[in-house]
Amino acid sequence: MRETFSYIGYVVGLIFIIRSIGDFKYVGFFKRIYNSSFSKKDTIYFSPLCLILGCAFFVLSTYTP
Repeated sequence: MRETFSYIGYVVGLIFIIRSIGDFKYVGFFKRIYNSSFSKKDTIYFSPLCLILGCAFFVLSTYTP
């Protein structure tokens, strides 16, 4: 059962990290359209939050007491 939760944690972490990298057009750190209101807030708030959450899921998934 722990292994299942660990794998799920890795998958969720990977999804968050992929979201922070982005689709290379509208969202993420490597977006091309960056002068809208959403893209500015995405760069400041959402992408770093997704990166932190993704790393946290990876760290917490490796920890098994």
